[in-house]
Amino acid sequence: MADFPGACLLIGVDAGSCEAIRPLASHASFALQATATPAAEHADYWEETYRTRHTAAIVVGTSDSARGRNIESAARLAATSGTLKVVAVEDYAGNYFDVPHSRTNLLIAESALSEQHYHGRLGAACPPIAIFGSARYDPYRRQLDALRAMTRASWQRAQAPLHVLWAGQPESQDSVETLRRVAPAVRAVDATLLLKAHPRDPLHPQGVYGRLLDDLGVQYVDVSALSVAASLEKAPQLVLTQFSSVAIEAGFYGIPALHLVYHDVGGLRLQQKKGYALPLHCAYGASFALQNAGSEREILHEALFNEAARDSVIGCFDDFFAVRAEIAPVLANYLRQFIGLT
Repeated sequence: MADFPGACLLIGVDAGSCEAIRPLASHASFALQATATPAAEHADYWEETYRTRHTAAIVVGTSDSARGRNIESAARLAATSGTLKVVAVEDYAGNYFDVPHSRTNLLIAESALSEQHYHGRLGAACPPIAIFGSARYDPYRRQLDALRAMTRASWQRAQAPLHVLWAGQPESQDSVETLRRVAPAVRAVDATLLLKAHPRDPLHPQGVYGRLLDDLGVQYVDVSALSVAASLEKAPQLVLTQFSSVAIEAGFYGIPALHLVYHDVGGLRLQQKKGYALPLHCAYGASFALQNAGSEREILHEALFNEAARDSVIGCFDDFFAVRAEIAPVLANYLRQFIGLT
């Protein structure tokens, strides 16, 4: 992150957290703050930063990693000890976390379902909430028509191959077990699996996924080294995941997703991490979902070949994620007024 002076500092650590707040940096009064130094995990670092940069407020992300949470918690605690306003921006529904002895003046949530979730989970500790679509997807919103045209053209080519993209999570054992369960269904439809392991997955460099897919007789290509955009430009007909945000990015390409959130793996992890067992956009109809083992072939077949069901999912996706409305300019104006910078 570049580090420029500004009245409101943008503080994020994990990739998703940074993507959620970075679009504000191109608007007046907001400046990105570097977080690479180990000292950033301590509140006194932030107290000094706020003093030297004459900071009026912070907009902080909602990172998921231990280091990310440590840094963002320290930033929120230091702001609370002063008179700075604190705004948190969720990058994935349910990612906002309470920091004891800190204050959050406002939480930006991406939907009314998120708002309901936080009120139920946090009770009296829930901060005031404003609902905006996530600005992290604005680059996709600006290219929506071109991305979808590119995807359709790839699908319409003669003898277009059948590809499904697997987007993994950092919890290795969950990912391995989930892939083990769905792989036979992928083999049954004679699809090639594009394997995209999570960058923090320690088992991927050991070749665990390749051996698993070889043993199960699944054709695959490892695309883990590619960016999300480059992976989606291969135009898979479907994204398979537990709850990776890659599935959301795929929707902007017109590619539906199937979330595999079994009650004992995937869904259980989601419940532990976010406080719900089914991604909120799945509950809205913006993705396919599977929670019970044994129906993988039927659901995969529907998600790949039932055009009416696929169109319905993408229609719900477009509504839930407000694909035609660029978020950052509106959010920047709102936050400037909330913070008192205008």
